[in-house]
Amino acid sequence: RSVGPTTVVYADSLYAHHVAGRGSAVAAAALPGMVLAGAVLAAALWTRRRLGWAVGMRFAAPERVELGAWRLPLAGIVALWVGGAALGPFLALAWQAGSFDVVRDAAAGASDRIAFTVSLAAGAATGMVLLAAPLGVIARGLRRPIGLDLLIFAPLAVPALLFGVGLIRQWNHPLTEVVYQGGAVVLLAVVGRYLAVAYLPVTGAMERIDGRLVDAAQLAGAGGFERARRVLLPLSSTALAAAWCWSFAFTLRELDALIMLAAGQRSLTFYLYSNVVFARKDEVAALALVLALVTAAPLVVFLAVSRRSLRLP
Repeated sequence: RSVGPTTVVYADSLYAHHVAGRGSAVAAAALPGMVLAGAVLAAALWTRRRLGWAVGMRFAAPERVELGAWRLPLAGIVALWVGGAALGPFLALAWQAGSFDVVRDAAAGASDRIAFTVSLAAGAATGMVLLAAPLGVIARGLRRPIGLDLLIFAPLAVPALLFGVGLIRQWNHPLTEVVYQGGAVVLLAVVGRYLAVAYLPVTGAMERIDGRLVDAAQLAGAGGFERARRVLLPLSSTALAAAWCWSFAFTLRELDALIMLAAGQRSLTFYLYSNVVFARKDEVAALALVLALVTAAPLVVFLAVSRRSLRLP
């Protein structure tokens, strides 16, 4: 609302109800969106499960798709799209920051917020992977795991503002003040919202492990825990690493739920949000670049290592 033309969106309406102290109105206004998002999620998860049952793991290079005369036009469209929608904003931020000295000084001035945000993202990503690994083993053993999928994906169907209100109502009490005032409630917020981000690649990898490998371990006398530890988890190690990087990236960019929590206002994303209008533009651009680089670093390392280790002849 503060920059350019005013555009009222669904989340903005929910936030207006919250600011006015109408907690019940927030839940009522969010209900239609939750129903719609839940229906779409259920259909998507059911389709994913059907595809997962049909596709197995193949240790073979994928077949090439010949594009013929369409190759150059499609490559140009992709280049324009990536350049305009992905690379362009970063180049604009770098131009606005002006110099490396501005980036360095801005990072030094917000070092406590950067440390809090990175520590939160690393802790949340680790927690999500530690939860996703056993959940993936459980989902593989279920005949119809769609119920478990819906339970884990349900927070994504809930607007983040409503999710934040729920966390306030749950933890803002004298007995749980330590959790609410400290960083624990922020960790619970991001793990609760984005557990599905780690669960999706881990379960997908475990579903595609050849059942004969697990059966061979069982015939050799390995129990359920040993089969998971010696077969499922090692063969899913690449997916576990990808899940950590993906969860790390999603946690770093989270704002909607954290804006509702007092402890979440220590994050770098909240600082950027609150200073877009009133702070120096070059400082805001520099901190946005720092956040983008921190987000991209583990993803770039993962892609470099995984592509080398999975290169097929």
